[in-house]
Amino acid sequence: MKQVRYLGSFRKDYKRIKRRNYNIEKLEAVVDLLRRGEPLSVANRPHLLQGDGKDIGSVISDQTGF
Repeated sequence: MKQVRYLGSFRKDYKRIKRRNYNIEKLEAVVDLLRRGEPLSVANRPHLLQGDGKDIGSVISDQTGF
């Protein structure tokens, strides 16, 4: 089992999505899968963006390390 280190930017993002009433359980489930080293479902895997944001998809994945 891997150890999870929550950086400051993650903590800020977590607080922000919690305030906006997003579904935290989904995020926690994905983090738990990553912590256990299990593969992600197809819906949660990195993928190319579509529409106006399609050019920044690789930038986001580079910053997150996926």
